[in-house]
Amino acid sequence: FTWPSSRDASVEVGGQASLPAVGVFDVVVVPRVTAVSFESLSTAGGDEVRVIGEGFGSSSSDVEAVRVGSSLASSVEWVSSFEVRARSPAGVGRVEVEVAVAGGLVSGRFGFSYDRPSITAVYPSSVLAGTTNATFTLCGANLGLLDAHFGRASVSGLACGRVSARNASCAVCHDVAGPFTWPSSRDASVEVGGQASLPAVGVFD
Repeated sequence: FTWPSSRDASVEVGGQASLPAVGVFDVVVVPRVTAVSFESLSTAGGDEVRVIGEGFGSSSSDVEAVRVGSSLASSVEWVSSFEVRARSPAGVGRVEVEVAVAGGLVSGRFGFSYDRPSITAVYPSSVLAGTTNATFTLCGANLGLLDAHFGRASVSGLACGRVSARNASCAVCHDVAGPFTWPSSRDASVEVGGQASLPAVGVFD
């Protein structure tokens, strides 16, 4: 698994041995990701990500790209053959990272997740009893950037007919078919990239 440190070659012909030919051979370590470290990973992107592993080359010119999911990370910085740093692209849910180095070598993929969504406010924060087909704006953190990023969402226990993205902080919940008597729950929740927020209690009345 670990090749000797000598990088030479020699041969014997007719009982005569060649002098060792030094520097004509090298061992290339296939890149491999073993860990990913970050303080937070917002769906808006731009967070520093430390990619730990091996085989990341001997200089900054050896790292060609860091890919997170289907997007390229930015501000890629080679730290050592065991570490690369980059800024995350926008994304949601569980993704995989891979590192491409010189020579066309690409690491295996290593999975991790963006931060789960959260809701801190609902606008309007109240509705008249008996209101039907209501629309609400849900605001918080780590919301989706595309309509397709959203799964289920609800206000006061009633499902949104559909959810449209506004930005990473707010989304619009459409077509809430409220009954004449609204449920007693006064919370809101949303699912983004397969990750569900914890119910935000007391943000609606």
